[in-house]
Amino acid sequence: MSEKALEGVRVLELCEMVAGPYCGRLLADMGADVVKVERPGVGDPARRYGPFPDDVPHPEKSGLFLYANLNKRGVTLDVETPTGRRLLADLVRRADVVLEDRPPSEAQRLGLDYATLSAVNDQIIVTSVTPFGQTGPYANFKAYPLNTFHAGGEGYFLPGGAEWLSRPPVHGGGAFLGDYDSGLAAGVATVAALYDRAVSGRGQRVDISRQEVLMSLNGLDLTKWQNAGKVETRADRGPRLGSTLRCKDGYVEINVNFNHHWAALVRALGSPAWATDERYAYYKGRLDNDKELRASFETWSMSQTKRAVMETLQAHGCPAGAVNDPADVLASPQMQARGYFTEVSHPDAGRYKYASAPWKLSATPARYERAAPLHGEHNADIFCRELGLPPAELADLRRAGVI
Repeated sequence: MSEKALEGVRVLELCEMVAGPYCGRLLADMGADVVKVERPGVGDPARRYGPFPDDVPHPEKSGLFLYANLNKRGVTLDVETPTGRRLLADLVRRADVVLEDRPPSEAQRLGLDYATLSAVNDQIIVTSVTPFGQTGPYANFKAYPLNTFHAGGEGYFLPGGAEWLSRPPVHGGGAFLGDYDSGLAAGVATVAALYDRAVSGRGQRVDISRQEVLMSLNGLDLTKWQNAGKVETRADRGPRLGSTLRCKDGYVEINVNFNHHWAALVRALGSPAWATDERYAYYKGRLDNDKELRASFETWSMSQTKRAVMETLQAHGCPAGAVNDPADVLASPQMQARGYFTEVSHPDAGRYKYASAPWKLSATPARYERAAPLHGEHNADIFCRELGLPPAELADLRRAGVI
């Protein structure tokens, strides 16, 4: 029995920055042999994005690149050249999946489209991760994460909550939040295509639109418009009693929408006398007096840490969650108990902790056997040992800028 869920699966990744590479990272975490193909000389732009240790830019020390490319091997190859495309075809013949993120017209020009690749390997699965998908008037549009985030409607409701109604929409937390969601969707669809191929023996195209991935996160709102002609706003989401509470070291989010939540909150606060006021007997009365109640809540919460407030409320049955920053998450006893962070050594960047896979498989757990590849680190392994090129030819290809 295999110790890796996708052991024996070979993936060629011709993607840059976040969405496609994160898909490749997830497949690598499942045990696939993911070979990242980068442009000679410049590599993935993520190498220049950072963050960098001590804020000193270095192409082998970008935190973004190191995270999104764990567990992969890496080669350099210029697919703009005839020789590069020939070598790519040799790699495709040995592959199960090709991940690519070029606009459809560019992919077709370079021979990265499904029709061309399936002619080389009729069982190949081609997963294309693009801003707007393979069809439609926007198919060849390029986009930054900010563009697709709002094109999918995800930013429309941010920030949420009745207390923020006067603020305009904002970007979600983290510059690449929507791209990570897109990479996750691409990974799920690719595994489904692999399963189908195991049953049917056929490859297929997996068409991922980053816009549509983000639209799927707000599917209920789209359904309301399609079927009821109603566009929801943040006001329609409804006010929430309590919402964000200040603590002495940050904030806690609470939800007190039901009577049993209110009863739990009162118990957590020690059943103060003011809580018996008849105005608070029903939800509407509590909502009408939200500002007054919030002040009473914060008299209690401001004397405690956000973790203590969260744990006290949860213990009494009131939904609550601390608003965590990265340092809080790293120190979380829950994350430590789950072993969520894993340490990996990199020859140039050093040893760091990384967020691991967002799932746990009991029989075939994720394994972290290699750091993100150096630029062209596995050229000799793949082009010489696997494709059979003589070392002298590899040197010629390097001088010619093909690798």
